[in-house]
Amino acid sequence: MPKVIDQTDQYNYEVATRPLYDLTQAQIEMLNQADDTPAFAGVYGNFRANHENALGIVTERYALVQNSDVVNHVEDSLKSRGLLDEVEKDFKVVDHGKRFYARYTIKNPKSEFNFKPAKGDNVGVSFTFQNSFDCTKRLNVALGFLRLVCTNGMTSLAKQYEVNFRHQNGIDVNAIGGGIDAALEKLADQQKVFKRLAETGIDHDKGLNILDNLTKRGKISGNIRDNIASIWNAQAEDETIHSGLDSDRNLWNLYNAATQHFTRVIAPRRVEQANRLSTDFLGAMDKASRTKTFLTDLSKELKVENN
Repeated sequence: MPKVIDQTDQYNYEVATRPLYDLTQAQIEMLNQADDTPAFAGVYGNFRANHENALGIVTERYALVQNSDVVNHVEDSLKSRGLLDEVEKDFKVVDHGKRFYARYTIKNPKSEFNFKPAKGDNVGVSFTFQNSFDCTKRLNVALGFLRLVCTNGMTSLAKQYEVNFRHQNGIDVNAIGGGIDAALEKLADQQKVFKRLAETGIDHDKGLNILDNLTKRGKISGNIRDNIASIWNAQAEDETIHSGLDSDRNLWNLYNAATQHFTRVIAPRRVEQANRLSTDFLGAMDKASRTKTFLTDLSKELKVENN
């Protein structure tokens, strides 16, 4: 069973960096008598109010960036680029505030694209900005997408763009805007990836075989495989869907079956796992769409082993 990690949307908390101290038993006894002072450990801890444990251990070179500052600078950058109108926001704070993810989906027709003949199957552009107080995530911008017809969140194969910030002066606003611009420059490349998935046809059984093989290779768990397979099967069985946007059997629709489970079932409780699974799944689909031998191997029926 996956580890349950605290997750909320309450991002506007303050974090303070404080020095940490080494206390020996002898020092504690002397401190109790007010005869000694603690020894500085040489490192600092990031703390938030009403939470006893440190969110992370840092050095004196660490530059603290509050989540509220990230949000304010992101929205200023999006506004200056005419991208803030009709935006949809989604904030996720993970593990008692150690990590923060701000997702902005630009729900503006000028930002949407459609690479299929199916009417209304538009994809909206999104950006995810991350911040952390446990030093596991750098402040950066990641390009993402949202399939508007079913609100499935999708990742991108484009690299994340690090946002540099000054040690003393906080966030460099121009760096955030530069990260947005760099991500947008990869938009056409990612559209080509999705288009290639839509053009790579597979029959229904091969879709199930792909899920089986990804499970065998440890890319997804058996439980996740079963949930995606249920969605994949429902697409074929439901006449309303089958005659509409998901009537074709191809890698794009298999990816959407996966993102439906990642977005609606996993992300509300474990957004980091959902993002990781979506990225890995998309990587496998992209490789299959580019390499015929890989697609053939990935879609082979698994042999039943006799005991």
